[in-house]
Amino acid sequence: MFRLLDRYILREIFWTWIGVTGVLLVILLSNKFSRFLGEIAAGSLPKEAIFSLLGYASIYYLLILIPIGLFLAVLLGLGRMYQDSEMSAMRACGVGPWQLYRPILVFAGLLCLTLFWLSMEASPWAARQTLQVRNTALAEAQLGNLEPGKFLTADSGRIVFYADAKNPEGQLTDIFLQQNNQSSSKESQAPQQLVTAERGYQKSADESGQKLFILQDGVRYFGIPGSSDYEVVHFYEHGIPFQVSVNKGAEPGPGELPSREIRTRTSLEYIAEMQWRWSIPVSAFLLALLALPLSKTNPRQGRFGKVAIAILLYIVYANLMALSKAWVVKGDISPALGMWWVHAIIVFITAIFLLRHYGLRGLFFGQPANKVAV
Repeated sequence: MFRLLDRYILREIFWTWIGVTGVLLVILLSNKFSRFLGEIAAGSLPKEAIFSLLGYASIYYLLILIPIGLFLAVLLGLGRMYQDSEMSAMRACGVGPWQLYRPILVFAGLLCLTLFWLSMEASPWAARQTLQVRNTALAEAQLGNLEPGKFLTADSGRIVFYADAKNPEGQLTDIFLQQNNQSSSKESQAPQQLVTAERGYQKSADESGQKLFILQDGVRYFGIPGSSDYEVVHFYEHGIPFQVSVNKGAEPGPGELPSREIRTRTSLEYIAEMQWRWSIPVSAFLLALLALPLSKTNPRQGRFGKVAIAILLYIVYANLMALSKAWVVKGDISPALGMWWVHAIIVFITAIFLLRHYGLRGLFFGQPANKVAV
């Protein structure tokens, strides 16, 4: 059972963590949303996929935000208690760092379990889904998803297509198409054809990348530009074949593969990826340990006095983790050492801060005082 003090500290940290993590998540997703809008406007991403991609991105962002949110939540929550002299009262009652760590580590343990699931299962799954959406968009980028009001090209630029609108049946209307049969810019006398049609649609490509435009109720002009020798054909239905490059998109990398598959591979990039996935929940736990001694401030300093130092430490910590992962991939350091030396540095810094603020006796026994039940 939690004591009253444990519940009080836990409540303070929990609501601060909700606020910090929520605000940071909204900021990152807003930035991602604006980037997706730019890709949709450029035609490289289907607009139907934007909300699913935001959902996948939020899973990845939570891996980053949960550790820093926990770090700042403990720092700000306990910093507020120092500012209001509540910590001084607790120490006068014999409350030491281990009594303060109990609710912190319970909350951090639950978040670390969540991070472990996100890192090992949810984040790779979201990365695979994102890759699949982008590969599908890449495969359909070349006239794969015809939209009215846009000039689109195909067949290495030999076909230019434009449709003004789309009717209720889903067919494009008021279509203009130009097909240039020349194989290079030097062949200026190669014949071209211009086609206008009232309606049209597209048949899907086969395995070789062959597609077909079906145009209805239109006129076809065929000849050499600048020459009076050309033909005009009125048609009810006219099919125009064209070739698109078959691109299957990017293959899944270490970041997209399931953890059970990565464990069976022995190359350095997969070893580094597995260590990275383990390091995320470990980093959250160590940051929670570091936040307690770092939160100690005097009332005049304010609860935000150590935030700049905390953010700087987090940036250094995160960059060292990324750097050590790159070193493992390149073979510059042993996989046995991997990223664990970075975590060892944080453990050492935490121990130095704890000994500096509490001393060896105060670290284990708390501040000597009259026994008061809290």
